[in-house]
Parts: sequence; structure tokens; C-alpha cells
Amino acid sequence: MVLKQKIVNFKIKIVLLFALFLFNYSANALSLADVSRITQQVNALSSQPDKGLDQIPQLVTQLNALEAEYQNERLKDNANLGELEKVNTALLSTKLRLSNHVYEQRLYSALQNSMIELASETSTAAIAHKSFALNIFIAGPSSQSKQYFTRYLNDEMAGGFKLREAILYFTFHPNNDVEKHIKLLASEKVHPIFRGPASWVFGKLSSKDDSVAIAQLTRALNQSILDNYGFETKILGVLGLAEVASLDYFKANFTSVGLDKNLQNLGVRYITFKRANAVKKQALIVNTYASEMNQYERAEAIAFILENNLKDVLKQLKLLVDSDKGLIVEQELSKVANILGYSISGSADNPIISIK
Repeated sequence: MVLKQKIVNFKIKIVLLFALFLFNYSANALSLADVSRITQQVNALSSQPDKGLDQIPQLVTQLNALEAEYQNERLKDNANLGELEKVNTALLSTKLRLSNHVYEQRLYSALQNSMIELASETSTAAIAHKSFALNIFIAGPSSQSKQYFTRYLNDEMAGGFKLREAILYFTFHPNNDVEKHIKLLASEKVHPIFRGPASWVFGKLSSKDDSVAIAQLTRALNQSILDNYGFETKILGVLGLAEVASLDYFKANFTSVGLDKNLQNLGVRYITFKRANAVKKQALIVNTYASEMNQYERAEAIAFILENNLKDVLKQLKLLVDSDKGLIVEQELSKVANILGYSISGSADNPIISIK
């Protein structure tokens, strides 16, 4: 009788311990409801008078805290990985939604630091980094953004979409502080998603006709042609080589190796533009900006216009329009100007280009 009672008591203890375990797990475990509460707040930002300008830094802190909790939960022996992945998907979706809101409401200049904080604590593989980076880029150059992208690119553990966006930052702001790692990433042995943009940055950081750079960028472009991977790897590889190679070299080596005709034409156009004097460059912009240049060439053209205060070229290209609400700057021009740290004001007939 005593033995039976001990067995019953033991079973009761086991049941109680299991119930306590379940209670503690449900009380402490991260859930979809935790993310949903923040998602609702993000969805309501557009209805606020300031579009959430004051609230967004707090939301960034809360979202990053949830991501840290998610990472900790995954490491537990009793982790419910299936449920946690659902939470992670919802979390990344909410982060992307918040970043897109910042872009759509043009809050990026005031919230660049918050976007850096959001990106810093998000999984490197998340495609949301494209949206984070756009907000950081378009807010304009700053010591914080330079430090953030430089530190990450020089990190030996860097990877994912976060690394690609860091490399793309330096296509706008080439910097010798990252030359060592850029050169490594521009190798034919590196994954094409990184090799492409790194090739362009490496070309920008190298001197024209540098034989070592030309040899490496030639190998990289040949490998990208073989890979045919996408992500504009071949386009960016062509631009990188065209930064340093002569027209004769490019034509001799890339007219019969499987490079598409349109990419051959891109190489010829870009080399011609980069090696032209200021007067010739201005004429090339006026004559080919709308009809031939792709987005990367147009960004280079815009940079040349802004750096040299070519107001008349802006008028010739008809990228400015006067309206009842003031000057309307064509979207691509406005975006690149912001990324480079310039503002355009005045009128379509008398624009004013200034550094922010």
C-alpha cells in the first residue's frame, strides 16, 4: 500500500513538473503575438501627424530586442524551431514594412541612425537589407553611415545581402579604407553576388591602365560571363574593368568571348565617357543620357553634373519642372543627388546646386 502511494506521489510530481515547464515555456517563449503588437503600431504610423517620426526609434529598439530574443530561443534545447521560424518571418516582414514606410514618407534623413541600428541587428541574409541600405544611402553621406559600412565590409565574418549592400555603398563613395577587402571580393574566386559590385569599386579605387588591376578585373569578368548568375554581375564587372582598361584593350579582349552585344556597347560607352575631358563629357551626357545610358551610367553623369555645378545641363536634360508647389526634381536625379549629399533648389530656369 505504501509502495503504491509512493508511485502515485511520484507520478503527481512528474505531472506537476511538466505542467510547470509548459507554463514557464509559454510565459517566456517568443510568440507571434509579440511581433503582431509592433506590426499593428507600424501599420498605424501613416495616420499620425508626423508619420511616426518620433515613434520609429522606439519601434526599432523593440524589433531589435525581439530579434535578439529569437536568436537566444533558437539555441535552447527545447526550442520549437517551427514556431520560431514563423516568428522570425513575421519579424523580418515587420522590419521591412517599417523601412519601406520610412522611404515612402521620406523620413530617411531624420532617421538615418535608426535605419543603421535596424540593419545592424538584422540577420545578414535578410533581403530587407536592400530597403535598409536604400534609406541609409539616400539620407546622404555622413560619418555614421561611412563608419557603419566600412566596419561591416572589413569584418571577416561579413556576408549575405548585408555585405552586398555595403559594397554598393562604396560604388557611390569609394574609400581607400576598404581597398584591401574590396580587392579580395573582386576576385574570380568569390561568389558573383559580391564579385560584381566589388569589381566596380575596385576599378574606381585603381589607377587607369594599372596592369595588375586590369588583369584581376579581366579574370573576374571572364568568370562572371561563365557564371551568368544574374544580379547584374556582368554589368558591374564591365563597369569595373572599364574604369581602368583602355578602349583598345576592352575591344580586343571582349568582342568574342560570350559577352552580350549590349554589354560590349556599355563598356565602349563607359570607357569613352571616363576618359573624355570635361567638355566632351558634358556633350556625351546631353546626347546620350536619355537614349543610351543605363542607371549606373546616369548616376555617374549626375555625379559629374553636380560636382561641376552644370546647371545648364540640367535644363537641357529637362529633369526639372516648375509647379504651383515649387520645383519638381526628376526622381532619379533627386535620389542620386541625395545619396551624394547635394540639394537642388531654385527654379527649372535657374536651378541652384548646393552641398547639404
